[in-house]
Amino acid sequence: MYIMKLLRSCKGYIIFSVDGNFPERIINMISSRNILIWNIEKKNGSINIYTIAKNYKEISKLAKKIGLKTKVIERIGIYFFINRYKKRIGILIGLIMFISILLFMQNFVWTINIYGNKNISSEYIYEKIEEYGLKKGSFIPLLDFKQIQKDLMIDLENISWLSINDRGTNVDIEIRESVEKPDIKDEHPVPKNIIASKNGKILEMNIFEGDKILNVGDYVLEGDLIVSGMYKDKYENEFIVSANGNVIAETLYKKEFSIKLYNEEKKYIKNKSRYILDFFGIKIPLYIATKIEGYYDIEKSFKSLNIFGKTFPITIYKNKYNIFYMEDITLTEEEADIALEKYLEDYEKFDLNQIEILERSISKSIIDNEVFYKIDYICKENIAKEKDIEY
Repeated sequence: MYIMKLLRSCKGYIIFSVDGNFPERIINMISSRNILIWNIEKKNGSINIYTIAKNYKEISKLAKKIGLKTKVIERIGIYFFINRYKKRIGILIGLIMFISILLFMQNFVWTINIYGNKNISSEYIYEKIEEYGLKKGSFIPLLDFKQIQKDLMIDLENISWLSINDRGTNVDIEIRESVEKPDIKDEHPVPKNIIASKNGKILEMNIFEGDKILNVGDYVLEGDLIVSGMYKDKYENEFIVSANGNVIAETLYKKEFSIKLYNEEKKYIKNKSRYILDFFGIKIPLYIATKIEGYYDIEKSFKSLNIFGKTFPITIYKNKYNIFYMEDITLTEEEADIALEKYLEDYEKFDLNQIEILERSISKSIIDNEVFYKIDYICKENIAKEKDIEY
């Protein structure tokens, strides 16, 4: 049945109606001449009939002879499509060429997608696969995906599994990175001492394991031993343990900020955009290459052609040049103080956020064109640092 429909569609067929007195008469005349008709249907006093396109003229003449009228209801099939556009042969040729080019382009890589990578950047992987000939516009029949897969497994570090899947014009690279072994707490930990991580004066000590070497009120330098993991009890029994505890000390920090009273600042005046067409890996500039005058920053973006969820290897890259000039900026001393105080606030908020500040001393000076803030901090923090015992 489906083959018959296809053949009739290729030849072209017509649905027509027959009107008049006793339109059924036409059926006998058509049958006597072995003319192919089908789907005969009586409707509102007329008859609808299907026939091959080339038979319609003969049927129409027979109907006139017996006083009946025929009327075309619908023309269906490739025959009529070609006949309609035969005077516009260029459209037909263009359509055939477009379909041919589209089919030919199925032999090239259109898109490359990378999945599963977290620590290894996609840019680095793209660079590696290009070394093996896999990139946008590559001719698929010449690519050995299995060999590229093996080479990548050797080249890329910390990869436990890698797969390259050829999905027509799209290539998917799936990666599974090696999982770092979790830190498992040893049932028999390495014995440790507690040393000072910074210079300071000990204010508090909360020692849960180990032998105290220093006490509250002592001054320590970075690296000094505070609590030992090796000690003897009153019976001269020797113990080696992992020293554990907190050592709260008074520490000192110094910081300096500065800002110029006379400076330069960017003032943006206009922007220019330039576009580049990437067609199957071939980059075509869509602009006249003239020099951009003055200073500028560049913003880069791109957009790929996507139709009905299908990404095509046609990408437009945009380089936006934001042109600026340098303007002289003059600050008053009060404005400089406001800016420096903001620097100071951010430093304490982000760099000293885990440390208790006991005292702060600020000294201000102006040298030449610059205002300086020098800050001395007295802080309170835990300076206990574990260190393996070497024996």
